[in-house]
Amino acid sequence: MGIVQNSGRFMGRFSGYLLVASHLIFIGSGFAQLLPDPPGTYLPKSEDEIANLDTYGPGDRLTAVYYFYWYRYSDACVGDVCNPLYHRSHIEFASGSIGKPGPISALTNTPTDLNEMDFTSPDWHRAQIEQIVSASIDVILPVFWGVPGRYNQSGHYPALWSKVGLEAFNEAMMILKEEGKKVPKVGMMYDTTTLSFESPFNPGPQPTRIDLKTSSGKNHFYATIRDFYSLVPPENWAQWDGHPLVWLYGSDQSGGFDETTLPETKNRFSEDFFGKTPWFVAHLDWLGAGADWEYRWGGAIQPSFLSVNSIGPGFDRSGSAGEPKGSKVERERDEGKFYRSSWEHALRSEAAVTVVETWNELHEGSEICPTIEDGKVYLSITRDYASVLKTDSNPKPIPGPFLGKSGASWPGPLQTVGLSPVKPEDGEFKLHETEDGILAELGTPYLYFDVDDSFGFTTRDTIEAEIMYYDLPDRFGRIFIEYDSWDRDANYHGIYKTSEEIPLTGSFQWKTATVPLPSARFGNNQNGGADLRIVGPRGIRIRGIQLLKSSKEPTDTE
Repeated sequence: MGIVQNSGRFMGRFSGYLLVASHLIFIGSGFAQLLPDPPGTYLPKSEDEIANLDTYGPGDRLTAVYYFYWYRYSDACVGDVCNPLYHRSHIEFASGSIGKPGPISALTNTPTDLNEMDFTSPDWHRAQIEQIVSASIDVILPVFWGVPGRYNQSGHYPALWSKVGLEAFNEAMMILKEEGKKVPKVGMMYDTTTLSFESPFNPGPQPTRIDLKTSSGKNHFYATIRDFYSLVPPENWAQWDGHPLVWLYGSDQSGGFDETTLPETKNRFSEDFFGKTPWFVAHLDWLGAGADWEYRWGGAIQPSFLSVNSIGPGFDRSGSAGEPKGSKVERERDEGKFYRSSWEHALRSEAAVTVVETWNELHEGSEICPTIEDGKVYLSITRDYASVLKTDSNPKPIPGPFLGKSGASWPGPLQTVGLSPVKPEDGEFKLHETEDGILAELGTPYLYFDVDDSFGFTTRDTIEAEIMYYDLPDRFGRIFIEYDSWDRDANYHGIYKTSEEIPLTGSFQWKTATVPLPSARFGNNQNGGADLRIVGPRGIRIRGIQLLKSSKEPTDTE
C-alpha cells in the first residue's frame, strides 16, 4: 500500500497471525492500575547500575536497522510449549496463505540460512549480529510483539516468541562480547500492532484497539516498553543523549492517543529506571504526541529525510500476500540503484540517524540480509555507505544540472527546468497546450512539484517562489504553497509548511505573485516524493512556478 501522509495512511505491515488462546488475569479492584510482573530480569536495581552507560549524542552519525526475529524453521515446540504455529514460524504461514491448500512460503526472497532460522537459537542470532556488524550498522531495533502479562505458557504466541527470542539474542550478544567481538547497541521497535491484543488492560471483545487516552491504555502501552527493557541488559541499550531509544510504529494501531500519552509514559519509565526516560522516535501519524524525533515507515518504498532518515532497498509484498514473487511489487530494487540513491541522499541529510528498512522482513521483500536471490550485494552496499556516513562530515552536494544555479522553474522547453509536476493520489491535474504555453489545471486542491535535488536537496538557502496563475473571483478561495521545511512546529512536522496567501481578485487575467518560503528544506518528504505543492481551488490554472535563491541570510530556522 502506498503512503498518503495527510490522511494518516502508511504502509501496512504483515500482521495476520493466529493467537494461542489465553486466560484473562483479573487483579481485583486495581484491574486498570496494577501492572503484571515484567518478563525479564534486567530492570535496574540501583541508579549506579545505569549511571555510566554508553550513549550516542549530538555530533554522532549512526545507522540502525529493523530486526525481525520471529522466524523458526524447525519443530513445533518452544521449550515445553508446543503449537503448530511454531512449525515453520513465519516461513510457511502468511496472512494471504490462510485457507489455501499445502505449504505456501510466506517469504518473498529466500535467506541463505533458511534451515537455520530459529528465534530460540543463540547460534542463529549470533550469525545475524555478526553480519549486521560487518555492514557497519550501529543499532539493532528488534521488532517487539510483547504483550503485558502474556509471556507464559498460557499466554499469547507472539508474546512468548518475543520473550524467548530476545533471551536467545542476549545470549548471542554475551558470547560475542566474551570473545572480544564488537556488538551493536539495542533499541526497541515497538510494533504497535500489539495494541489490539488481549491483555489485562484490553480484555475484549477482540480485536479491540486499546485507547491510549485511558488509564488502561496507558498501562498497556507503558508496560510493553518496560517489558522490552526488562529483557535487554542495560549495557546493551542504545541511547541518545542518555535516553533509551523507543521507535513507535503507527498510531492507527491504537484506539486513540493525546498529548499526555508519551509524557506520562516517560514519567512512569523514570520511576522504574531511576530517572531514565525514553527517547521516542515516532512514525509521522503520532502528530501532537510530543515525540522527540519523527520518522516515516515506508522507506523501502519512498525514502524520507526527517529527524531520522528512513531508507530501504525496495518492496515486494508477494510473500505476505501468499502470491507468486513479483506480483505485489511496490518498489523495484533496480539491481541496487534505488538503494544506492537513497543512501546518497541520506549522506547529504542533516539527520543523525539513518534507519534501514529492513534487515530481514522477508515477507515484504525489504531485506538487506544475504539471500539466494541477491547474495551479499545489499550487505556490501550498506557497509560502504554506512562507513562514509560516519567519516564524511561534509559530503558534496548532489550533482546535476542545477547545482549552483540561482533558479529553478516549470514549465520550460522540455516541460521542466528544475521543477517537475508529481501526481500522487491526492494531486490530480491536467496539462493543456495552448497558444500561451503549457498550463496545469488542478483537478484536486493540490498541484505537487519535485524540486531537482541538485538545486536544493535539504537546502539551507533562502528561497522565494513566483507563481503565475489565472485570477478568479475571491469566492473561489485563495492560493498558497505548502512546502517541505525545517520547521518541526509547522503543519505535519514541517512537511507542509504554509506560505503567505495569494488572494484572488476576479480580474480574469494572468497574474504573477511572489511569496517567501522561509526555512525551506526540500527533502522529498511530501506525497509522491514531492517537495512542495500549490494549494488552490479545483479548476484554477497555473502557467508557471519559479523558485529563486536569495542572497539574504535565512532568518527562520528549525
